[in-house]
Formats: sequence, C-alpha cells, structure tokens
Amino acid sequence: MKLNNDCVRDLLIYLEDNLNYHERLYVHEIKLKSYSPNEVSYTVERLKEAGFLNVFGGIYSQYNLPLSIDSITYQGHQFLDSIRDENIWADAKNKIKIVSSVTLPILQEVCTSFLKLKLGLPN
Repeated sequence: MKLNNDCVRDLLIYLEDNLNYHERLYVHEIKLKSYSPNEVSYTVERLKEAGFLNVFGGIYSQYNLPLSIDSITYQGHQFLDSIRDENIWADAKNKIKIVSSVTLPILQEVCTSFLKLKLGLPN
C-alpha cells in the first residue's frame, strides 16, 4: 500500500481538531470522506513509525487492541505546521510532482522552504 501524502496532511489536521487531552480517539471513529478506513489505518501506523503520533493497539499489539491515538507528538506538530498552509501545500505538491515520490522529511523541507520564502526568511 502506498502512503498518501494528502491523507497524511488531512489526517493530522483532523486529529489536531478532534483529539482531546487525555482522551484517546479510536481510528475506526475517524471519518475522512476522501479515504477508506484501511487507508486511514495504514496512515496512522506509518505516522506512528515516523514518530508523529502516540498510538496504542492495532493488529501488531500483543492483545490485538483496537487502534487508538493518544496524541500528536511535538515532532508531529512541527511537521503539521510546515504543511498546514493551503497555498504552501499546493506549491509543494506542484514542486514534488517531478519525481515519483518523496519521503516525509523531504516533503517537510520543501514546505519549509516555501514557508520561509513567504515570510521573507533566508533558506
């Protein structure tokens, strides 16, 4: 299965808006109309591996607990802040389409470059 960068962005924005402090959000409760439940679950697992989410349970857990999200990590918030702006996101997607795929750190660098340019900061 391929990691969908739009799903990554939409999921992080959704989680930021819907997670409550000290309350877990179960993945099966997440409704993102553009993505299948499998795509959302897959993205959650990959964002956990990237260190962007604190996640519990799932098919790889010892007791096969339902997959739930506790919080976005500080690293996850930093990534989200670099990809949040719609115009920067569109510019970055246009820039990276010249290659078949990019890693999340590269995507973050591209968005950060556009963000710095927009703010008039040196790259």
